[in-house]
Amino acid sequence: MVVGHVYYFLEDILPNQPGGFRILKTPRILQMLCDVQEEDIAYEPLPDALRPGGYTWNRHDVRMLLIFFFTLIRVFKILFKVAPEGEQPNDEDQNGADDEARAPR
Repeated sequence: MVVGHVYYFLEDILPNQPGGFRILKTPRILQMLCDVQEEDIAYEPLPDALRPGGYTWNRHDVRMLLIFFFTLIRVFKILFKVAPEGEQPNDEDQNGADDEARAPR
């Protein structure tokens, strides 16, 4: 945590002070690899109608999505026999095995 505070001070605070200067400098190899390229003057973005993504959700879609997720949760509860909090799962096989174990011989 101390290292992060020292970095913040050396990178953001010290250079912006009157008479401040930059101590930390990015190596040239990283500048060459990561610097932003100059923009192409002839570039024209696609019109909004042709751009991928940007699905507009409406109420019907959201409602169907919620129904799907709640149904999925119910299916998982049934498959994995998840009981509500404070209740024991009601499993006939398990109860039968307990009764046999408790029965006197």
